[in-house]
Amino acid sequence: MQDSQSLREDAYVMGRSAAEYERLAVQARAWDDATRLAISQTGLRSGMSALDVGCGTGAAMRLMAEVVGSRGRVTGIDTDARIGNMALDRLRAEGPDVYAFVEADVSRDPGINGGPFDLVFARLFFFHMSEPVRTLNWLWQWVKPGGALLVMDYDMTVVKSSPPNELFSRAMKIMLDTFIATGKDIEIGWRIPVLFRQSDVGIPDWCGAYGIVEHKSSAGGMLRLVLTSLRKAAIERGVAKASTLDEIDSKLSKIPAGAFFGRWPDMVATLKRKTS
Repeated sequence: MQDSQSLREDAYVMGRSAAEYERLAVQARAWDDATRLAISQTGLRSGMSALDVGCGTGAAMRLMAEVVGSRGRVTGIDTDARIGNMALDRLRAEGPDVYAFVEADVSRDPGINGGPFDLVFARLFFFHMSEPVRTLNWLWQWVKPGGALLVMDYDMTVVKSSPPNELFSRAMKIMLDTFIATGKDIEIGWRIPVLFRQSDVGIPDWCGAYGIVEHKSSAGGMLRLVLTSLRKAAIERGVAKASTLDEIDSKLSKIPAGAFFGRWPDMVATLKRKTS
């Protein structure tokens, strides 16, 4: 986020708390259907191999394992060994043991055992990269001939509420301003196709965009969870005071069910197949 590191402890502004791990799990479940659809475009089949870069909770690894089956293999890579090993234990307990986990930093460890792979996949990973073109070049090297690279990431510029809600707008501004203050590209998903072209990957073969419209409940929805994880960064960067965050969180928790609908960031998928 702040230099050429990937998801390092001092760079991942969302923190490494139990609450953040649960937020990641909730977020991943919300994108399961869209991710399955995107994976279906890659040509991944039974018996093949897949690599999940920045695997986090392992949710996408499970989706790829559904495709490759017991004769295939799915490897996850992340700098957070705690969440990666937790995911590995859970996945192995659920079904055929086709999984492996590697603790590694993409910017420092370009070689991954078991590669190259039929599918190299990265979801909500490039949002955290300060050198996305360089990182794309590494990932492209891990794709075997006939395989594919699939990247899915957010375009946050589309987020809004219907009907317009002042509290939602305040909360969203704090979220986006915090990400910008920490060096994040809030429309990276929309820019990934261009970054493919600027890298060794080349012009994408396919792109798609997926959206979620959330019916706001009294719990405050995903937005409240995000602000909780961003609290430390928002305060340290001077984006919001603790008292302001407490006020917004309290009000979000009291939103009447059905008061408004909130549009999530678009999830933009970009795919390139390697012909040789």
